[in-house]
Amino acid sequence: MPAYYNAIAKGVSTIMVSYSSWNGEKMHANRNLITDFLKNSLRFRGFVISDWKGIDKITIPTHANYTYSIYAAITAGVYMVMVPLNYTEFIDGLTLLNPLADHNLVHHIGKKKHRDLAREAVRKSLVLLKNGENPNQPLLPLPKRASKTLVAGSHADNLGYQCGGWTIEWQGVTGNNVTKGTTILSAIKNTYVDKIEALVAAWLPGTEGEGVTDVLFGDYSFMDKLPRTWFKNVDQLPMNIGDSYYDPLFPFGFGLKTKPHKTN
Repeated sequence: MPAYYNAIAKGVSTIMVSYSSWNGEKMHANRNLITDFLKNSLRFRGFVISDWKGIDKITIPTHANYTYSIYAAITAGVYMVMVPLNYTEFIDGLTLLNPLADHNLVHHIGKKKHRDLAREAVRKSLVLLKNGENPNQPLLPLPKRASKTLVAGSHADNLGYQCGGWTIEWQGVTGNNVTKGTTILSAIKNTYVDKIEALVAAWLPGTEGEGVTDVLFGDYSFMDKLPRTWFKNVDQLPMNIGDSYYDPLFPFGFGLKTKPHKTN
């Protein structure tokens, strides 16, 4: 337990419920552990999500009473349920529990302050892996005025790809009309004409591509580190920190830093 408690104390914001059981009760239906212990005793204030089709396993046989499984998981304290294939059945079952009677909060979805927070999360997650050949002449941050811009690849101007899987649908969707947001290309076009020539791990920035340009053009600093080792080729696998042959392309925890053009 100390490792879990310390992770929560350090601010971990999302916890996925396990497939396992405790004293014969499936974790996805265990209100005592999810709500009473995790949320109340440990004071976890983050987001609780199910595992893939985890609520199906609440009953024996699996999926025997899906309406009950939905009810048990929600009342146990699960906030989001992963239902990749049978989401229509989930919605039908959830509606029977009458959670949609009050629409007063619908207008809060997609509000500017929420998108601003998402944008902040994007810019804080970028990892700078290379910044020119000479540390005294870094390429980033970029000037805000330049002659040309190259934004390449199928993800450059596709909000659906940018958000990744589990967005709208299980495997995600393609296109720019799936949700409100800004692609990386449109974020650059909105404000800048520049050229990008450095290596940055921008992950899947979701709806707020402007969080990427916030950092690329120096309004904010690169600050994050790699959460995993980047190997040079698959022949090096398995590769773990401390191995005698640990020779990655970029080691775990690597990340360059820059100074912003201005202080925010």
